[in-house]
Amino acid sequence: MKLKILFIFIFCSLLSLQAQNSRLKIKNNFSFRAGYSIANFTGDEVTNATTLRIKDEQLFSVNPYQEHARKGFTLGIGYHHHFTKQLSILLEANYEEKGCQINLNEYQILGDFFDMNESATFVLNYLSLPLIIRFYPGDIRVFYMEGGFYYSHLLVINETGTLVINDQKLTYEHINENMKNEDMGYTVGMGIQIPFNRYNAVGLGIRYSRSLMGPAKYHQMDQTEAYGQSLTFGLNFSFRL
Repeated sequence: MKLKILFIFIFCSLLSLQAQNSRLKIKNNFSFRAGYSIANFTGDEVTNATTLRIKDEQLFSVNPYQEHARKGFTLGIGYHHHFTKQLSILLEANYEEKGCQINLNEYQILGDFFDMNESATFVLNYLSLPLIIRFYPGDIRVFYMEGGFYYSHLLVINETGTLVINDQKLTYEHINENMKNEDMGYTVGMGIQIPFNRYNAVGLGIRYSRSLMGPAKYHQMDQTEAYGQSLTFGLNFSFRL
C-alpha cells in the first residue's frame, strides 16, 4: 500500500511539473514502446521449481530439473520530463509478459520417486510502472543510459503444460495460486535515439530488470527464494504534443 501511494505521489508530481513547464514553454515528450522480452528466475533451479509450486505447505521436490526462459512481448506508453538537455525522468506504464518454462523428468513426493516427463510454462503477465532516470552524455542526444525502479501488479497468472506418464500424454491448464499479486525491482539499460524531425524521434534500447521480491507466497524455509528477471529489446517512438 505504501508503494502504491508513493507511485501515485510521483505521478501527481510529474503532472505538476508538466503544468509548470507549459507556463515556462519547456517541451516534454510522450512515447510508445514495444519490445521482445526473455524472462526467467534467478537462483537454484530445484529451489525455483519447488518455490513456484508450493501451496499450503504441501512440499515436494523435482530432480533433475531444467529451467528455460519464457519469451514474450512488452507494450506500453511513457512520459518524459526533461530537467536539462542531458537529464530526464521517465514514467512508463507497460504490459509485460514474464514467467518461465520448465522441464521435469522425475518427481519426489514424500520420499517416493516417480518417473515422468513434463513440460510446463508459468505465465506471469504484469502491468508495470517503471520510474527511470535517463542520462544523455555529451551535447548530442543520441546515446543514453538509464536506471530506476519499477512496481508491477499481476494481471494474468496460469500454468500450462504437457505430462507424459507411461506413454500416456496429458495436457493441463490451471491457475497457480502461489503467486503474489505485486512485484517490485530495479531496471537498468541503454540505447540510442535518433530524431527524424524537430519534435519526433525513434529509438532502440535494451533493458535488464530484476525483482527484489520473490514471486511465491510460500517457500521452504531452508531454501533461497527465487527472483524474477528479464531482458527486453525495445523499439520506441517519442513525440511532443
